[in-house]
Amino acid sequence: MKKYFLISSKIHYGLVLLAELAIFFKSKKIVPLRDISKKSLISRKYLEQIALPLEKSGIIVGQRGKGGGYLLKKSPQKISLLEIFEVLGEKPVFVRCLQKNKKSCYLNPHFYHLCASRLILAKLQEVITENLKGKNLADFLLPAYEK
Repeated sequence: MKKYFLISSKIHYGLVLLAELAIFFKSKKIVPLRDISKKSLISRKYLEQIALPLEKSGIIVGQRGKGGGYLLKKSPQKISLLEIFEVLGEKPVFVRCLQKNKKSCYLNPHFYHLCASRLILAKLQEVITENLKGKNLADFLLPAYEK
């Protein structure tokens, strides 16, 4: 079965990184990427690439050197899911035919302009985007991570 809904590894791993940092938000503990990498089995180098735009945007703050790592600068309640997508340079597009510059149907390339479901999917996309804007990181974390 083909997958038609898209969430990139960058977004997925960005959410993993932020969820791990959220655990220590109240204690302000600096978490080394090495620890998150070991726990999640995500390459430390890839986590570093993901951390850069999150740090630049002010969502997280990094500390270099011995004892270095990252911590959330913003409260999990103040980080919208849409902001995470945007900071990581992606739009929340869940269907290939709605991607920017993709004017083709994955089912039939000649069907794009006639596709009735594309209109439904576009509206669904709007609803999902609005929902992401209205939800924050804390809304989806387990009680151990919250507040």
